[in-house]
Amino acid sequence: MKFYKHIFPSLFLLFICLHMVKAESPIETVRRIGDKLIRETPFKYRLTLKSDDNEFNKMKFIDFGRSFGQIKHGVGYAYTELISEKEVTMHIEIEHNDACKVWCNNSLVYEKKGKRAFNFIRNERSIGMSFSFDVNLKKGRNKLLIKSETFGGDNWCVMIQPPSENDAVLQAAIQYPNIGLEQVPYVDEKIARLTNWLVIGPFDSDIDKTNAPEKEFIFGKMYNSVTWTIPKTEIIGDVIDPAPWGTAYQWNYHNGGVAWAMQQLTEITGDKKYDHWADNFCDYQMEGIPFVEYQVKNLKSISSANNPVINYKMLDFTLAPSLPLIYRLRKENDFKNRELYRVYVDKMLDYAQSGQVRSKNMTNYTRETPEKYTTWVDDMFMGIPFLVQASLYEKDAKLKKKFLDDAASQILDFNNMCGIKRQN
Repeated sequence: MKFYKHIFPSLFLLFICLHMVKAESPIETVRRIGDKLIRETPFKYRLTLKSDDNEFNKMKFIDFGRSFGQIKHGVGYAYTELISEKEVTMHIEIEHNDACKVWCNNSLVYEKKGKRAFNFIRNERSIGMSFSFDVNLKKGRNKLLIKSETFGGDNWCVMIQPPSENDAVLQAAIQYPNIGLEQVPYVDEKIARLTNWLVIGPFDSDIDKTNAPEKEFIFGKMYNSVTWTIPKTEIIGDVIDPAPWGTAYQWNYHNGGVAWAMQQLTEITGDKKYDHWADNFCDYQMEGIPFVEYQVKNLKSISSANNPVINYKMLDFTLAPSLPLIYRLRKENDFKNRELYRVYVDKMLDYAQSGQVRSKNMTNYTRETPEKYTTWVDDMFMGIPFLVQASLYEKDAKLKKKFLDDAASQILDFNNMCGIKRQN
């Protein structure tokens, strides 16, 4: 402890001395940061194998359609194992098209028949699924077999997950089982590192017809001209060399704020290179939307790079990163991707008015996790600046006033929630 008492003051004095030796203005400091961003930000995707970790603490899926092709009618199977450190009953949520059956340790634990569209809802910090079931896991290996039927269509897919924690403050951490093939006999470890699933199909039958894999798991045996294999291996576009906290060009609130700051830096210094960096950030995101949609919707890579640009429901990934978009629309009447910017900003203008949940009987933005009407201070700086920019962007006088009044009301209501008395 005595060591720290002496070292901290010494380091502080050293910092003061260095600052006095080489003092620079705040703008010079900010420019150095901007120059570093210009040197080190690639605004490109790097193709990599889609990763799938082994902890069953979030959504896992099997895309039969990608593996077997879209067929008019048939069934397929998927096999994996849940490795539990103790005997426990686990609740599992599931989403699927058409009919589906699930066995755990050879016992039928879930069954749903009929024709239905594959559907899931993207919530603030979780994926909403339509159905659920319980499994009794023994300590160690637990066999999980899924049988899925398709009647045609674009999404022949099954998703499973444990219920979301929704960012709740828990008394104790939940102990999740592992999922995958690492302990399955006669499966090479290279396969287990590549995928959590084995699949077989398609079989020309229906959900109630018994096929051999329901009764036995013999790898290397043929069943009606097919045998066990792995799902189609996908490659996805990822950001380049991310640090633990991410990169400077992912779609999120702080990078949107940085791009907006770079626009301001050009206005202050007159140096266009900072504005050019912000333009690259915006163009990269807007031009990349079709690619991101393909990865999220077609490849089911829900957590792939820049996925929050697609239909997200948090200010972190809606209004805040859109600041440089609406700012450029305000400042420039003609540029290459202006229509892409306008279409996206129009969605954000709607979101600003009715998309984000607000405190009960108040106007300020709030959230649905861990509980509805949870209020974060973050949401002031992630939402209100966009409202001010919207008031400057809109041409209609009523809309200009509406957005500016909304910004002012949110500040007053937030202060009111904190016990700060309103001043007329």
